Amino acid sequence: RKAHTPDALQGVETEVKRTATEIAKMTSSGINILQTLATIIWAQTLKPMAEMCVQNNQQLLSEQRYYRILGNYAKELITPAQEFPGGPAVLAGPEDIQGNFDFPIRDVNLPLKPSDNAEIWAEVFQTASSNPLLAQRIDIFWIFKQLAESLGIKNIEDADLAQQMGQSTLNYQVLPDEQIANQEQAGNIIPMPMR
Repeated sequence: RKAHTPDALQGVETEVKRTATEIAKMTSSGINILQTLATIIWAQTLKPMAEMCVQNNQQLLSEQRYYRILGNYAKELITPAQEFPGGPAVLAGPEDIQGNFDFPIRDVNLPLKPSDNAEIWAEVFQTASSNPLLAQRIDIFWIFKQLAESLGIKNIEDADLAQQMGQSTLNYQVLPDEQIANQEQAGNIIPMPMR
């Protein structure tokens, strides 16, 4: 109640019957209020505390230690250290963490539910995959991953056969000039536009 969020967002059933549009508007308004409160909490509390922790480590750390790295970026770049169980980590000493670190406020308008964007991602995927010029310039699998994640599938990388086999998803083939000329005359291929 102190956050001024509506009953529908708190899960409280009311005696008044409301339409889906009214509930969606109230929920959206409540989410904006909660997002503002979260931004204020981050700016006034969590950001200064994170900066203080980093500065304490910079000032007081005297020996090397392992720092655990989180997220997909760590999976791609860092191999797990054998001395540190539980995930990818890097060995860092006092000289490795010098400098100023910034912790920016992530100001994004989150949708009500991730599935709200699924229809948009489906349209983008359909457009990109049906247009040959777009398919050559855009990573279709990345768009498919966004679509799958908006539908609630979190581990779509596990289904990527190219990643499992360690090979590229594109199959390149060099054709002789005569065969290219014949295919061009038949209308099967067109020359790439020069930029």
